[in-house]
Amino acid sequence: AGREEPLRVVMHVRLGDVARRLEQDGLLLSKYQGPAAYLAAVREMLLPAVASPNALRIGLTTDTRNHDNVRLIMEGLQQMGVRVALQQWTVLETFHAMTHSDVLIAGCSGFTDVAGVLRQGLTIAGPSMYGNSSYLPMHVEVAKAANMCLGRSPSECVLDGPVASEEDIRAVREWVRSEFPHHAAR
Repeated sequence: AGREEPLRVVMHVRLGDVARRLEQDGLLLSKYQGPAAYLAAVREMLLPAVASPNALRIGLTTDTRNHDNVRLIMEGLQQMGVRVALQQWTVLETFHAMTHSDVLIAGCSGFTDVAGVLRQGLTIAGPSMYGNSSYLPMHVEVAKAANMCLGRSPSECVLDGPVASEEDIRAVREWVRSEFPHHAAR
């Protein structure tokens, strides 16, 4: 069982309203998830689960395409050897892609929370704005400590703490092994 095509990953980077507030007020809002969290989700949860970065195809979607965070995420993924494309989807196309992808890497957003509930694949999300995302099927959570980017390059987007629990990291590996054995790390 399992497909031989690469895993279809959609990464939703919420920035629109949050980015404006960050720039105006310098506030770290509860809905903000920095580049380090998105990069860590791939580097520390997905890449160890697959045999090669070529096993992943990431479509990044955001409403603020020219933001520095988007540039940092794109550069960081490319440095990891992962194929990534900045998508120009409509809201409906974005929702469809999120609900039908193999993996959803979700920003802190009600939009991705709803997609997470309606999907069957793996959802990797930051802490829910509702306090608990355990209602999402096959869900693992990126630690809140992942919210800082200390510089202007992907290598400076580091975590101040663990990305996820060892249990969640194991769950991602087991999910890839069961759903995509052709791409699973040996």
